[in-house]
Amino acid sequence: MDPEFNPRFQSITPEQLLKQVYSLTQPPTAPRTKRGIIYIRKSRMLRGETAYSPAEQESACRAYAASQGMEVVDAIQDLDKSGRNSDRDGFQRLLRKIKAGEVDYVLVQYLDREFRNGMSFIQFYDLLQKYGVQFVSVNEQLDTRSFTGRFMLFVLAVAAELPVWNASERVRAAKRARREKGLHNGGYRLGYCNGLCSTCTDPNGAGYCLLYGSPESQRGRIQSPHPVEQHAVRLIAHEYAAGKSAREIAEYLNTTQFQLPENGPVVQFRTKGVPGFHPPGEFQPSSILDIIRNPFYAGFVSHHPTPDLNMNDNIENPKAARVGVKNRRAPDELHQGQHAALISVDLWQKNLLILRAKGNRTPKGEARKKKRAYLLAGIGRCAECRDQAAPGHPIHLRGTPNGSGRRVYRCANAASRRIDPTPAIDPATLGLHSQPSAAQASLHWSSLPAELLEDQAHELLKQLRLPKEWHEDILAYAASQDGPAAYKRQRYNLIRELERYKAMCQAGLLDLASLKTNNERIGGELRRLDPRIDPRLRTLIPLLADFASLWEQMTPQEQHSLLKRMFQGLYFDGEGRLVEARAYAPFDRLLGLTET
Repeated sequence: MDPEFNPRFQSITPEQLLKQVYSLTQPPTAPRTKRGIIYIRKSRMLRGETAYSPAEQESACRAYAASQGMEVVDAIQDLDKSGRNSDRDGFQRLLRKIKAGEVDYVLVQYLDREFRNGMSFIQFYDLLQKYGVQFVSVNEQLDTRSFTGRFMLFVLAVAAELPVWNASERVRAAKRARREKGLHNGGYRLGYCNGLCSTCTDPNGAGYCLLYGSPESQRGRIQSPHPVEQHAVRLIAHEYAAGKSAREIAEYLNTTQFQLPENGPVVQFRTKGVPGFHPPGEFQPSSILDIIRNPFYAGFVSHHPTPDLNMNDNIENPKAARVGVKNRRAPDELHQGQHAALISVDLWQKNLLILRAKGNRTPKGEARKKKRAYLLAGIGRCAECRDQAAPGHPIHLRGTPNGSGRRVYRCANAASRRIDPTPAIDPATLGLHSQPSAAQASLHWSSLPAELLEDQAHELLKQLRLPKEWHEDILAYAASQDGPAAYKRQRYNLIRELERYKAMCQAGLLDLASLKTNNERIGGELRRLDPRIDPRLRTLIPLLADFASLWEQMTPQEQHSLLKRMFQGLYFDGEGRLVEARAYAPFDRLLGLTET
């Protein structure tokens, strides 16, 4: 194997590599039952490619399972997911089922459906051997009971990486060539379109653009100024340069209609949206700042720092293997673009200086460490704004210190109204004429003491009574690093073993004395496995029966984390009274919040 093929192998000693290969030579333990789970993955569909389609993968695996007498208990899918790491919801669910002893065989159509990462597959295969699960690649027909079959499995797992490395290099080279020619990589930004008006598919095309369906304005290779959106971009840039905040600009655009130049139609400016994900809609402060930062509007094509291809992985904690890049918003390359600029370079640079000056106000060092804890952050809601606020306006409560330094909660909708509604410049200077949209409802500006609201949340939680059937799982989670899954798997295996002895006795293959001996042995192992007799956990048992005491012993961070998992929202009125609590199941039933 070429040592330059994968730089990750250069950091592994020969002894470590031999140990990994040796693990593949160990014959897997034959499962006693034949419960199979089908795993299906595709990163993207290519025209004419049917072998990797989800339906074809599942059909091939089910046919194989039927021929081998396996029972397919689940089919897990990861669609539009890369196989180069384990950060996939479906794959993580598969791991949990393996650890819980709920599967005997993992079936895939091809090995690269599981991974396109050789080292990750070795980790996965080791895990399968640890839990007595066999791996089956249906179309490759590898017999993992032999050394040759397991060795070929290892070779194919490493070879599956090759398309990932090749694709990464080719895509980076192609994008580099485009930006050096002044051509943009990626989708169309707000303010631009492809100029192919007769076949327009732009989200802000039909029913919005005045040139929709007309002859092409250009060939489509270079982005062309959008007849409507370009005016919104210019207005945003000039308003920000005149001192308006991103929130004020977003509110101004969302509540004002504009007549386009030369007696054009009256329009309500909106975002472009993302085709296939979300439609055009209202502006948010974040979308305004994206426009302010982007050098594309000043006529440049940029490249921002991106990490090298990262194939490092931890199959049980994939997020720990992520590699980040600092200052991704600051471009490291600027090339003169072939597209028409919507604003001047001077205006873009002026706005960047304003943005950086505002960013320097963020507390740093020790001042930043003094961040206060707010129990209801992300959970508290304003009951008064729930039915009155305009669509798109927030109704959550924000925790913040008031002028005297006391902790209070403010309605985010009320906070969003603390803006100057008048524009900083006359739109007529840009050829636009404005008129207000429908009148906005008047909203309150109140703040409420944090202790008043949080005390009611504390009292509500102290009413919780945990069902006794939960105690065993909670203690198992505290006793083992693998949590309830390891406990359930061991308990399941012991019960199945006892059932086999009983079946053998009924068939005359085992005498009653041996059955009694094994029954006593397994019964003792089940009792020792019970987390309720663990001396380390005895102090937790009375707390499970008295949740109020357990709640008081939690840290503020633990209480906040638990609240977020229990409640969709806690609604308070203008006087700070808790008027509604919306809890997720089964906590709604345990707290008596379900409607009768």
